[in-house]
Amino acid sequence: MMIRPALATLIVCVSALAFPLCADASSGVRFGIQDDAWLAAGPGTLESRLDTLDRLGVDVVRYALRWDLIATKRPGQPRWSGDPAYQWGAADGVLKGLRAHGITAVVDLRFAPEWANGGKRPNSLPENGSDFANFAAAAQNRFPWVRDWLIWNEPNKAGFARRRPAAAPAARRSRWRRSRSCCERCSVHGPGSTSG
Repeated sequence: MMIRPALATLIVCVSALAFPLCADASSGVRFGIQDDAWLAAGPGTLESRLDTLDRLGVDVVRYALRWDLIATKRPGQPRWSGDPAYQWGAADGVLKGLRAHGITAVVDLRFAPEWANGGKRPNSLPENGSDFANFAAAAQNRFPWVRDWLIWNEPNKAGFARRRPAAAPAARRSRWRRSRSCCERCSVHGPGSTSG
């Protein structure tokens, strides 16, 4: 009686070795990172950091544009990326460098300047969704090759978004709709959230 289970096990094992299943990798798999600080100001030059990404086979980089740092003053022409109130800083070099290296950028728009959120901390939502939509339009005009946009990282986490209890969900939906309208050929996602 013990011989039959052992024989069955042996037949299964031999069959598995004789007829291996083929497993092909998906052609759609992409490998990416997010490390804004390293990209913008890490050791060496930006070009050497981009070369490192090339050597690692990185296909996608998620990079955050912090509205609170880019537009510390209210722009006079908020949908124009060249308005003097916009200080794009390291983002110009990083996003242009990623493009030159053929690395897809997924750009995350986050944090409101004091003039937009009533003088509160950057993680406070803007009081007017149009202000955020204007910034999104300016960013898309500045970086027209970027097709993947994320709106306000993890607004369900206090570190990323201080909520105004009743108005927050409606305000987020409004910002998302207005931001999406700035680029018909773009993929706009968000707001993204996590659990735990």
